[in-house]
Amino acid sequence: MPTIQGRFNSSNGSTFVCSFKVEGRDYSASGKFSSTVPPFNVTAAITYCETSELTGTHLFSIVVGPKVFKLVQINGPIIDGVLTKPSASESDAIGDIAWVVG
Repeated sequence: MPTIQGRFNSSNGSTFVCSFKVEGRDYSASGKFSSTVPPFNVTAAITYCETSELTGTHLFSIVVGPKVFKLVQINGPIIDGVLTKPSASESDAIGDIAWVVG
């Protein structure tokens, strides 16, 4: 399962965008959390099996804090990273992530 470095940004704690360069192509995604999480903007890693998992719209769950975040897509890919500013507590949410390949 490949792991690729990229960026994950949730500046307002209710929506997010992320981007990764996978096999020479730009993959980006956006989504909205079901409940607010602490805002963060970090280097992130995505682990996946097939690039086909990084297309379309998928359900996800996310846990943020206190030191790391982890987003798990229902179809398998995992995006995670270390928070540059630890949060006081752990927050979780669900939502949809929509991928675009460009």
